[in-house]
Amino acid sequence: MRILGTILLLLSKVYLTFGQVDYRVIGLINQVTDSISADFYIESVLDERAFQSNLGIVNRGPRKNIKRPLVMESGFLASMKKQMNSWLKPGKDAEPVVAVLKELYFWESRGGEGTMGFVSLKMGFREKTSGDEMDISVELSGRELTVAKGHAPRLENALFNCLRQYSGQRKDPGLESGGEGPGAEMIKPRKGGLMAASNFLGLWKGNFFPASGNLRRKGGPFRYQLNRMEKHGAAPYFSLVKDNRLFIWARNYPGGGNYYTRVLEQGRYLFLIDDVFLVTNSEEQPEQGQFSGKVAIIIDMETGVPEVVDDKVMDSLMAPYPQLRENYLFKDILDFPFQLTRVQNVIAEINRQAQGD
Repeated sequence: MRILGTILLLLSKVYLTFGQVDYRVIGLINQVTDSISADFYIESVLDERAFQSNLGIVNRGPRKNIKRPLVMESGFLASMKKQMNSWLKPGKDAEPVVAVLKELYFWESRGGEGTMGFVSLKMGFREKTSGDEMDISVELSGRELTVAKGHAPRLENALFNCLRQYSGQRKDPGLESGGEGPGAEMIKPRKGGLMAASNFLGLWKGNFFPASGNLRRKGGPFRYQLNRMEKHGAAPYFSLVKDNRLFIWARNYPGGGNYYTRVLEQGRYLFLIDDVFLVTNSEEQPEQGQFSGKVAIIIDMETGVPEVVDDKVMDSLMAPYPQLRENYLFKDILDFPFQLTRVQNVIAEINRQAQGD
């Protein structure tokens, strides 16, 4: 464990369970040494993100089956303000500006020719005197997926690029910003058309964009393959929508492979069924055991965290619903998958109640 600059990148203890909910902490690492001549400085930083459960999900463990939420370090916004001002070289009459964090999300794409890490940053810059506000969006990617060498440097580079773009537009309003990128606005697909979201945040916001290719069944009742028009090795989408049916790239949940899986229930939780291969291990210890077979997977739509459903997960899900606990009994779900139909019924009822129907 190292301290990089003033930031401590923390790793919480890993538990040998399918319901992995531990997290990683991210902050700036003070690697960018360039400066920006500016007529403003950052007076304060506000967090106005619509999605605040976490900053994305990263894949860890020898087989990348551990799905861990990424969260801000303590004092993240204060550190961000200090770092941004360290890059600025403001003049004598510099204007105070409020930086408004509107979106910050990390994700990892596994499949195609390899793995890629991404960061998406959207920040508003609000002039203190006039109240005028300008939004700048930046998206960066790279192949390094560790926090210290991949995600944290991308975060810092995205923040610096965002600040530099804003400074450039203040000097020359005709300059184009980085833009919102695909999915900035929900587009209704034509009948039978294919739509995609690049990450969980896009799915959560309902920001889909048109995707090319043919979605065809790939063995089993719920697995599908997308034959794309782009060059071989293009990064897979996080999710697809076709004919009002939702599909999730299987590498986004423990034990999945290079294919899309149809979502059987939607709402508070997404529910899927797949044949998976799992190794129950931690990052620090060698393999502890293996499991393969048909399982249920849920994805929490409040956090994006996926889980393989076992007895413990079901007990936790049904805890707030006494009637469900009275009507349904589950035992050794992983060993006896004939119970998955009843698991689906429970998820459907939880979704219905969560929606207030």
